[in-house]
Amino acid sequence: MQHRLSNSSKQQVQEFVNRANQLFTTRLLKNGIPKISVNIKYERDKGLSQRGQFPDEEDFRSMLLSLRLFYMQKSKVNFYRIYNIVYQQTTDKKKQNGLASIRAAYAKALQRYPMPRGKITIKLRSHQYSPEEIIELWLNVNYFHVDLDNAKKEFDALIKLAGVPFLRFLMQDTAYRLASCVQALNLFIQTELNYSLKNP
Repeated sequence: MQHRLSNSSKQQVQEFVNRANQLFTTRLLKNGIPKISVNIKYERDKGLSQRGQFPDEEDFRSMLLSLRLFYMQKSKVNFYRIYNIVYQQTTDKKKQNGLASIRAAYAKALQRYPMPRGKITIKLRSHQYSPEEIIELWLNVNYFHVDLDNAKKEFDALIKLAGVPFLRFLMQDTAYRLASCVQALNLFIQTELNYSLKNP
């Protein structure tokens, strides 16, 4: 470690740890990341159909509202803000590389959809939607009701384009990947910065 954490940084990191621990005690995540799936089927006489398997909607909503604190730019526990503090405290090159891998996985989750091969893009009227934008739109329409008329029109257009199960799958998978990165950073902090957090 380079130096002791300042009181301000220590408070921010401790708040991150507390929030991350709370996130993984939500009913949805307390037993680990749930399995989700979507099946897309084409039948000649019926056309395209989708079927998804997802956890309870209220459980997911509770988890997502907790997770949102980590990617909101102005949040005190913003993932990148805490990452920078922790990285600056870490002098071991191998551990720095481990931290960088966590950050890269987090950035990828916000920017790209999961695909074993190739690449998925969600594009509407020349705008390409990132996973983060899909999550925020889902939150605004279904939970917050912010700018509802415009958001609902945009959301309905995306539903028509991609289908509810497929869009829900992309959104939830992104959320779980972000949560996994938050937990990985949390475990690193509790392992490597435990002394700095507990001592003035």
